[in-house]
Amino acid sequence: MIIVLFRTLCDLGIELLILVFQLNVFVFKSFADALSRRRFQNGSSAQTFETWRHFRKRVEDMLGPQQRCANWHSTRGSAGKRLVRIVLTGGPCGGKSSVLEQLRAQQVDGATVFCVPEVPTLVFTNGPRYPGSEAADDASETLLEFEANLMRLQLAAEDAFVGMALLESKRVVLVYDRAALDIKAYMPDGLWRQLLASNGWSESALLARYDAVVHLTSAAVGPTRDAYTTANNAARTETADKAAELDRRVKRCWQQHPRLHVVANAGDFAAKLAAAHGCIRGIIDDQQLTPPLD
Repeated sequence: MIIVLFRTLCDLGIELLILVFQLNVFVFKSFADALSRRRFQNGSSAQTFETWRHFRKRVEDMLGPQQRCANWHSTRGSAGKRLVRIVLTGGPCGGKSSVLEQLRAQQVDGATVFCVPEVPTLVFTNGPRYPGSEAADDASETLLEFEANLMRLQLAAEDAFVGMALLESKRVVLVYDRAALDIKAYMPDGLWRQLLASNGWSESALLARYDAVVHLTSAAVGPTRDAYTTANNAARTETADKAAELDRRVKRCWQQHPRLHVVANAGDFAAKLAAAHGCIRGIIDDQQLTPPLD
């Protein structure tokens, strides 16, 4: 018992050190980026701007080992810590908000539910504007920088929730309202590969952060197309055709995950919600992911 308690305390100490390091690097990089842009806007010479870009790149290089720590932090021993990490994703107007609303209001099979909020919606409803996935060649760097910052914020939020979940004494189910691989759906393939390479990330490492993925098919796909709407989400602007295409792109982003579950549009919306909850309960009960409660 004493050994287990000691190991638990050591784990918590390491988690806190990792989280502090993440925050320090993220804040330092953001400060360098803002300072470099401000100097450029104030009329500094191109040489000065490039000097600050080089300085910022050196700060970015620090994210390599930091990210490896974050991956270890997120994936190690989730079963032993009674932690199940489920990504809830899909095309626009797929029912994610409704599923999450029900999950927040209850425990699932005796487990506490933590819902990780959708980071892009948090960003876009507070000022920043998306540069656009069809960016011209001279604007591709802007999109790359934007998505890199979005990814860092996404990973930091996920790791913070994992750290807090590990403090719980009982089983915790982490449900992510979209996650890291969703970002790929909003970028040209070449730019996505550049994003991974320049930051030391890989798709396999990102996929390993999650135990299972539940894809809720957009209402714009299939017999429910007429029910598609943008009225219930201020950050949703896609037409039905664009939403259907995004649904296909998002599904492709997660197709390499070994536990990808797709919830189709069959029957009414209540039936779809019931199917989604049944899928989530099945994942939680999977003995390969988490041991039974004592």
